[in-house]
Amino acid sequence: MEKLKPQLKGYITITNPKTGKVLFAGENTIAGDALEITARSLSNLNGAPSIDLITAIGQGFSAAKFISTATYDSQDNSMNFQALFMEADFDGTVTETKLSSSLLGLDFATKIGLSIIKGNTSMLSIAWKIIMT
Repeated sequence: MEKLKPQLKGYITITNPKTGKVLFAGENTIAGDALEITARSLSNLNGAPSIDLITAIGQGFSAAKFISTATYDSQDNSMNFQALFMEADFDGTVTETKLSSSLLGLDFATKIGLSIIKGNTSMLSIAWKIIMT
């Protein structure tokens, strides 16, 4: 029996959808729970998506959105997840983001050390790309 040892890499892009300006683009950290989430998603026991939540975190706020778009790209064997944070969702500086499973209460990937200002008149689009090799 052949054993698979998947390698996971992740990238995150944060943009202002009103202007199209890229506020951050770079690699993220794959969390320790990523393999458990991946393994559990193979069974799909409850019929719910295993990765379904993106959270923006800052001083005094934590705003979570269910993923609005999830797609598979066969060109690079990646899953792409996106959530849109509207003007009224929060006002502040995003210092961290998480890609998570709300069902399992586990994080798949994180990005810390951000400094992205979102006012109450702007929106943020957070897109994660997870590549399995």
